[in-house]
Amino acid sequence: MLSSTYSAPSSDISTVEISVWPETDEAYTVRLELSSYALTGLTRIEKNLTVSQKLKYGYCADPTLDRVLNRIEEEDGSIELVTY
Repeated sequence: MLSSTYSAPSSDISTVEISVWPETDEAYTVRLELSSYALTGLTRIEKNLTVSQKLKYGYCADPTLDRVLNRIEEEDGSIELVTY
């Protein structure tokens, strides 16, 4: 049902690739991009290697929690933004 790979951090950046339904017609891959252990991007790649969804994540500083997710940007330019 799932398989995953993790690239060791280089320059504080790493990626995780999760293959969903591998070796089936419905297979796709989700690539997670991390920086300093925070999720900064998500890309869904279809079996034919086309990107069907791409998201970027942003964070704001928080004195208690260090950083808090406050921004999600779609590749079409739409942005979800929260101010705490």
